[in-house]
Amino acid sequence: MKPKLPIDFNTATYDELKAYVLNELILENKDELHSILRGHIFIEWSIETLIAREIGNIDLFSKPPSFANTFARKVELAAALDVLPDKYCKAAKELNKIRNNYAHQKNPQRLKLDQLDNLKIWDTDSHVDVYETACRNDDAVNVAMILLNACFLKLL
Repeated sequence: MKPKLPIDFNTATYDELKAYVLNELILENKDELHSILRGHIFIEWSIETLIAREIGNIDLFSKPPSFANTFARKVELAAALDVLPDKYCKAAKELNKIRNNYAHQKNPQRLKLDQLDNLKIWDTDSHVDVYETACRNDDAVNVAMILLNACFLKLL
């Protein structure tokens, strides 16, 4: 049985989801790897919610095995259902590559800023300013995960 989510993405309000995700990504942040892994799972939960709502079955991903049992398949399904805009699909695929590189390397290297560039789907001036400041202060990964998750949560 799939573990119970600490917050129900189907019923929580945007403000509740944002507070939970930001708490996890900011207050519970341990390091770059933690930001990537937590950011990835929150985006996966957002994608699952979008798919389940579109299909009309909120329990779609609650029991294994699922017909869309990988992150990549969920992104493809969300794209096919037209619930995930193209720039979000591209960012999700890039995040999945980054996450898989971390997961399959014994001693993963720190991310380079150009790897994070493919995650940038935020377009407000304030988000751009925050991200650029974070890049100068060696906090780009965490800020990128926060901004990316905020964008995905707005789709819910």
